[in-house]
Amino acid sequence: MKKIIKNKIFYILLFITIGYFLIQLFLSRDLAMNSDEGTHAISGLFYKDFICNFNSIHSLNDVIQFIINYTVKYSKVTLYYPPLYHLLLAVVFLIQEDIIVARILNILLTILTSFVIYKLSYEIFNDKKISVLSFIFFLSFSIIFFYANKVMIDILQILTFSCSLWYYFKIKKTKVNNLRFKNLIILSVLVAISLLTKFYSIFIPIIILLDSFFYDKKLFKKIFIALVISGILISPYAFFYYKYQMYKLVIGKAMSTWETSSVFFDVFRNFGMFLGLYVAFSLIYFFYKNRENYIFFVWFFIPLIVLLCLKNSDPRFAFILMPIYAMSCGFTFTKFEKMVKPKWKKVLILLISCLILLQITHNVFLNSQGPNYPVDEIMKPIKNDGNVLILTEDPVYSSVYMFYGRVNKVPGNIIRSCVFFTSNLTKEMLQEWGVKYVIDQKNVLTESSVASLNLKIILEKNINEDSLKLFEFQEDINKTDCNFVCILLGKVCKGMQFGDIISLINKNIYTKID
Repeated sequence: MKKIIKNKIFYILLFITIGYFLIQLFLSRDLAMNSDEGTHAISGLFYKDFICNFNSIHSLNDVIQFIINYTVKYSKVTLYYPPLYHLLLAVVFLIQEDIIVARILNILLTILTSFVIYKLSYEIFNDKKISVLSFIFFLSFSIIFFYANKVMIDILQILTFSCSLWYYFKIKKTKVNNLRFKNLIILSVLVAISLLTKFYSIFIPIIILLDSFFYDKKLFKKIFIALVISGILISPYAFFYYKYQMYKLVIGKAMSTWETSSVFFDVFRNFGMFLGLYVAFSLIYFFYKNRENYIFFVWFFIPLIVLLCLKNSDPRFAFILMPIYAMSCGFTFTKFEKMVKPKWKKVLILLISCLILLQITHNVFLNSQGPNYPVDEIMKPIKNDGNVLILTEDPVYSSVYMFYGRVNKVPGNIIRSCVFFTSNLTKEMLQEWGVKYVIDQKNVLTESSVASLNLKIILEKNINEDSLKLFEFQEDINKTDCNFVCILLGKVCKGMQFGDIISLINKNIYTKID
């Protein structure tokens, strides 16, 4: 009987997985890249190129010069993130430099994350029904559905975070005297991997240390040893991060205002119009029923309180709480199903099934909307030497142009609109920055300004109310291999010393980062 049930669960999960993959793959085909996708794609290409050029790097100075030169070419390359996700992208780009291939990677990571949440839930509750429902609810949440096919770190963050906690719960079930050093090493590696994914994984050591301290002092000592090993494993990266003051960029970003903290409590935005209220109710019920299991309170409230204290708010920052939301939904439904009379069980199952199906349908509808901007077509005519100036970051972000510039082998550097922080556009500015092409996305250039700047229109593409125009500068330009890096608010040129970069970081530590 157990074997039949197990097989039934397997086929249910397999059917959901295949269906989910096909839906996300279909949605990702004509999906316009957003700003973060472009940034992460460029960063993935950085690691790919570094791997491919590794034989030409013989010293630390060579590494520094490679980073500086790459930043000049692609000013949106982002090295203040931990490297794991971008290394995965680099492997994908070794196969093919295509945004769809990178999106397939994220779809697979989302599905793998749902299976890890299934295993985590079973490890905690030892209940197949709660585990299956946790799996389904996680994939149904509107914000997870939205990011499932985006080239972004956040799904990998949930995956590595959940893997670490899953193994911790496995260790917790083991008698301390029988706990082998091998298990601690595995936990150490998982925590280290998570810490190399995104900074919010710093909450893992806090969660498991506090839980082990109150659960068993002997376990606490062993977990402490495991976390020390994790620290040793990531120490080379931590040294680089501290040595070259990358942490100051993160501080600057955390101190800049993005969204209000209310986004963390917007259940309709995070979970959808059909599941939002159910998730909110489930979470309250879950904590009430598990009020003696303090690990859930530590896991949920410590990160949430910290996030509320930061100026920079985004729903993605709280993704490490998604397993709790998913498990609370499965837990609540299972408990209520046991409480109702048999004749009402089918009604309850039908009701929750309808909510999930409606939410998924609504997710598909929302994610199928929106224009697909022809960035690829805009970049193809750019063949001559010279840099490309993007006048605005709307509707298409400059990092997206950088990615398609790479795909289309555009020879020059792409200069972002932040160069206007101290200047207005003039012929002298175009010549100084070596700009041969100008891309206008918001009709910034009037007919008179086009004439005064001696620009000639090459291509125009209209998408809904937006007009993407490519202009060519008709005068001679200076050959310059420099770029304006917005995050540093300064000019960076090939061959610069790293000390100059550090000076820019120190100068702009608390400046709003774009």
